[in-house]
Amino acid sequence: MLVRAFRKNYFNQYLLIFILSIFLWVGTFISPEPIKSVSSSSFLYGYICNLLLPYPLLSSILAYVIVVFQGLFFNMLLVKHKLISNKTFLPMFVYIFVLSLSAQTITPALLADVFILLALNNLLDCENISRSQHKIFNASAMVSIATFFHSLSVFYLIFIIAVIAIYKIYYWREWFTVILGYAFPQIIVLLWYFLTDTSMNFMDLSLIDVFTFSFAFDFSDWKAVFFGLLLLLIFLVSMGAYLLNIMENMILYRKKSTIIACILLVAFVISLFVEVFPLQMQFYAIPFSFFIASYLLRHKNNEIIGDIILIMFISVVFCNVYLV
Repeated sequence: MLVRAFRKNYFNQYLLIFILSIFLWVGTFISPEPIKSVSSSSFLYGYICNLLLPYPLLSSILAYVIVVFQGLFFNMLLVKHKLISNKTFLPMFVYIFVLSLSAQTITPALLADVFILLALNNLLDCENISRSQHKIFNASAMVSIATFFHSLSVFYLIFIIAVIAIYKIYYWREWFTVILGYAFPQIIVLLWYFLTDTSMNFMDLSLIDVFTFSFAFDFSDWKAVFFGLLLLLIFLVSMGAYLLNIMENMILYRKKSTIIACILLVAFVISLFVEVFPLQMQFYAIPFSFFIASYLLRHKNNEIIGDIILIMFISVVFCNVYLV
C-alpha cells in the first residue's frame, strides 16, 4: 500500500508527504524538544543554539522545515542523476522518516547535512572528468562549511577520496583540489578569528571532537533504540538485495549508487565518536533512504517491507503523540 501510494500523480504525493510528516512531528509541536547544547567545535551551531535555546517550539518548527526541504532536495538529486524514477517521492518520505526518528529539533548533524547533500550533488557529477576538478573543489568546500556546524563532518573527506577512486580520477590536480577546497573556508574563518584575537580558541575547539573517542551505549530512549534497530534490519535486507542484483544495473548507476554507499563508511567512523544507541540516524539518513526506497521501487516482493515501514510509521506517531 505504501509503495502504491507513491506511484500516483505529483500532487497526491506532495499532499501525502505533508500530512504524514505533520503526523510524525505533531508530538514535538505539542511538547517541543529543547535544542541540544553541545561544547564542541561547532561554533556556528553554538551561535544558533544560543539564539534558539529559549524558544524550543521555534527550534522544532525550523528543524521540521529543514528536514522537509532536505528530503525534497535529496529526491530531486536522485532524479537528476537518474538513480530513481522522476515519478515518485518515496525517497523523500523515507528520508523524512529516518531523520524524524533521530531528533526532532535543531542538531549539529541536521545543519551539517544541508552541506553534505550539496557536496554529494557535486560529487555525483564527477563522471565527466573535464568538470571534475571544479566539482571536487565545491564538494570539499561544502564539507569544510559543514564542520562549522558539526566538527566530525571532517571525516567526509574520506568520502571525497573514495569518489575520486571510484571514478579513477588520478590526476594530481584533483587530489590537491580536495585540500584547497577544504582549506579555503577554514582560512577565511581563521583569518576572522585572528583579527578578533580568538584564533587559538577556535583551533583548540576544532580538535575536541575529532580526537575524542567516545564510543558508548545509551539505552535510555527505548523507542529510538527499537525503531532504529528495526530500520537497520530493513536497510540490511535492502542492501542485500542490491548486492545480489548489482551486475544487472548499468555501469554509471553502479558507480553512483556505490558513491552513496560510501557514506556508510563515514557514518560508521563518526559513530565511533558519538553515542551508538540510539542509532544516529542523521548520519545514516542518505544511504538508508536511497537503498530502502530503491528496494521498494525495484523489487516485486516489496509489499512486506512496505507494510513494516507503514506499521513503524503508525507506531512512531502513536508514541510521539501519546507518550510525550
